[in-house]
Amino acid sequence: MLKGIINRLCGFERDKYVHFIACMIISLVVANALPLGNVLGAVVGVLVAVIAGSVKEWMDDHVDKDDIRADIIGAVAGGLLSLI
Repeated sequence: MLKGIINRLCGFERDKYVHFIACMIISLVVANALPLGNVLGAVVGVLVAVIAGSVKEWMDDHVDKDDIRADIIGAVAGGLLSLI
């Protein structure tokens, strides 16, 4: 099982990790910067990060669904981290 996870993680392009980390940071910073409370701040942080990632993809020449998927996963991870 662990070997399968490692192979899956190593199979991603480096670009996907950048998308993941960027949206995680955006989500975490926004969630902690807003005085909305824990859960609402996390939700707003996730939404802002997903919108930022989607706008970035839309402004590129092509939209990569895997990049958007990495953005969403990173945004949710950042939102969850803000709840800790």
